[in-house]
Amino acid sequence: MSEGDEKPKTEEVVAKVEEVEVEVDAEVEVDEEPAAEVEKVEAVNTQLSLRTPWTFYFDRKLPKPATFKNYAQNLQKMGNFDTLEGFWKHYSYLKSPDQIPNGHNLFMFRHSLTPAWEVFPKGGTWIIKVRKKNGVISRLWEELLFACVGELFAEPDIVGVMLSIRNRDDLLSVWNQDNVKNPDVRFKIGEKLREILNLDESTQVEYKHFESAMRDGSSFRNAKPYVYAATQQYPSNTE
Repeated sequence: MSEGDEKPKTEEVVAKVEEVEVEVDAEVEVDEEPAAEVEKVEAVNTQLSLRTPWTFYFDRKLPKPATFKNYAQNLQKMGNFDTLEGFWKHYSYLKSPDQIPNGHNLFMFRHSLTPAWEVFPKGGTWIIKVRKKNGVISRLWEELLFACVGELFAEPDIVGVMLSIRNRDDLLSVWNQDNVKNPDVRFKIGEKLREILNLDESTQVEYKHFESAMRDGSSFRNAKPYVYAATQQYPSNTE
């Protein structure tokens, strides 16, 4: 499904460990802890629960053509979480984008959904190309992850985000599930993406339908470019 380079050594994968198990094992003795304290702990845990579970994956580019089976076998699951604490547990083990080898992809997807075009044939992805020399990819990736777990997009049609490390440009992608049921959903997501990442009017973004991606074998090639409309500025009425 994507182009590939020489397979890196095990220690060069995008995570410091292949899988991080998040375990919270707190035993409360009813006869020793006051009931009010137990209720307080339960309330805090509820507040820190995420709306949906999320899963981290990584892979490396494969030579073309690649079948869905080969793609799925190449995809490595790093771990899943459903609380804010779980997110930080996993995030702390991730390498920063500038430490990830070229040709690798990092994903964060809802539930245990597989980040593959075939799983979302009616969906697509927004794409932002980030020049390496700009030095902002780590900040943008972090803000994108925070926005997803915090549901700042306010759109359940978003199924995941993707970081792709390449030679000249790194790429950020926001995947949505279905453009048929709601044809305008991708534009709502695109506008929210502008707000979350504080993109200006000169920023060019692209959108690629997965139906097209399956035909040409690429998430990025032949994507349709868009430019954000300038915000109208009105003069002040003060005298």
